[in-house]
Amino acid sequence: MFIRNTLLILVVTLLAATGLAADTSEVELTNGKTLTGVLRPVLEGLYLLQTDETLYELNGGEIKSVDGREGAPRVDNGEKFAHTNSYRRLLPSGDVEINQSMTIRNRGKKIQTTVRWGAGPHELYMYETMTALDIYGNTLDYRLEPRRNSDAHNIIVKLDVPVMPGEDMEMMVKTIQRDAASVEDGVWSYTHWGDYSEDRLQNLKVELPAGAEVLSVNPPVRVVEHDGKSLVFWRRYYPKHARFPLTVTYKLD
Repeated sequence: MFIRNTLLILVVTLLAATGLAADTSEVELTNGKTLTGVLRPVLEGLYLLQTDETLYELNGGEIKSVDGREGAPRVDNGEKFAHTNSYRRLLPSGDVEINQSMTIRNRGKKIQTTVRWGAGPHELYMYETMTALDIYGNTLDYRLEPRRNSDAHNIIVKLDVPVMPGEDMEMMVKTIQRDAASVEDGVWSYTHWGDYSEDRLQNLKVELPAGAEVLSVNPPVRVVEHDGKSLVFWRRYYPKHARFPLTVTYKLD
């Protein structure tokens, strides 16, 4: 669920260019400020704006004009991008256990019995052995299908409990990514790039191995300690195929 705070900065200032893959807009706000970035409607009266530096949340009343056109854009059928929460455990071997929660939102008029997303060639192996669960504890069946005229695949999950029109439901997917972290001269580095096959709002929590010493976090975000482990929290909107590095470096005992 989104927190409705005026011009809430959801990610602190980034230190490098985003490489945004979607068209950008010039957004003039009612407070006189002008921002340039990717503007995405979420729900009626609620928008995300990903600039080079920051992810903003705006309500329609804060938007004076977009690319010279008065007022906020019209929202049709609500959200049109994936919204996922990912909890990643970095293992001492360099592998990472990915636990990802996906919000399924049925804005149609029929019940929804499947959910799908895309996977590139470099990550397909992870979904060949994944585990999918719904909020009721059901283990869900799934299949992989090649995309026509593409080297990507669709992951199609069958829902045991259909999602009714207007309903939201969470689904959990667990995978293992091999050699996700690299080490050089005793310094480990883990980077998340994005590069999704669809537009995605990603909440990312990274848990470091027990006893790991955090050396750097880029872009700098909140780091907390929990049960002897460091946790790093990021939140970012990635347009389709956009790449932006979220990196943590650390040392192991």
